[in-house]
Amino acid sequence: MSINFSVYLSLLSYFHSQKQPLTLNFPLVKLTYTSPFRNTKYAIDFIQDWISLEDNFIRNYGVNDQAAIHQTFLNRFYSNYPRKKKCERIWTNSDYNTIEGHTRFVACARSVLNDTLEFDRIIIYPKGSHKAWVRDVWLTGSEWAPRDFMLHDMEEWKISNDPEQLKRDHLYFANPFIAEAVFHSTLCIFPNGLKCWKYNSTFIKSNKLIDRKIKNIADKIRLEYLEIVKTL
Repeated sequence: MSINFSVYLSLLSYFHSQKQPLTLNFPLVKLTYTSPFRNTKYAIDFIQDWISLEDNFIRNYGVNDQAAIHQTFLNRFYSNYPRKKKCERIWTNSDYNTIEGHTRFVACARSVLNDTLEFDRIIIYPKGSHKAWVRDVWLTGSEWAPRDFMLHDMEEWKISNDPEQLKRDHLYFANPFIAEAVFHSTLCIFPNGLKCWKYNSTFIKSNKLIDRKIKNIADKIRLEYLEIVKTL
């Protein structure tokens, strides 16, 4: 299910923090964002800039919010940068319904950002940062550690028990809950809410092991990113 930008406006403006941190990553060409925004004019303006790009980043399966937020950074902080136009041409001229078209645009945008981590009142957390509070579940094959706060991309239709499918397509993930786990939203209240979450203990690993796995992925993707940038 794709999520409309208006949902982000509602959700992100609800949260608050000292600054507006975003995790802007290139792991498997996914942009992972953690955005606890303070409800200020600065935060609202940023989100509205992001929303305004919706029509320019339509795919046949929904809005590409990931590519759009890269464009938002280019517009706000690199509006006169020569390479910006090149990145925009890559998006316009590519088949952006494919992962390849998306990848080249994101790589180009990231090359403009040039590993910068602070933009005015926005902080970009690097891959593997313990300050980020959400990551994709498939990055570590559904394994998680006590330090993990939230796992993303856990849609029911993506659960698979096929080892070959899990190996070839990161869209799917192994179920980190026991098979008979059933969620009842009416029960997810204090003090017994945690009883709804019945974890498969074989997927619970140490912080050290998960950190190492994420670092290995980050290092691999970094090399792929540098190779793509050479071809732009």
